[in-house]
Amino acid sequence: MAGAGEAFSDVHGSLHELAAQLGSHDDRRADAARLLEAKQQVEAGLGAAGAFADGPQLAGHLRALAGVVADVTGRRVPSACG
Repeated sequence: MAGAGEAFSDVHGSLHELAAQLGSHDDRRADAARLLEAKQQVEAGLGAAGAFADGPQLAGHLRALAGVVADVTGRRVPSACG
């Protein structure tokens, strides 16, 4: 899980942009909410300064976030994430 904080930081802004785009459509607001909730779980798992106490739990949150992103964008989760 080394580097998870840096990798998440790299995509953090893009996740907010995607959520904003989804949220601008009435029929996609629930998807935006799911995305932001999954993002929040990763943030909580990373904790302060990208440190994490529970690697397996963080990995689960990252997989869940990847699944939500794949679902809301209509793309497949890469095999390394699923």
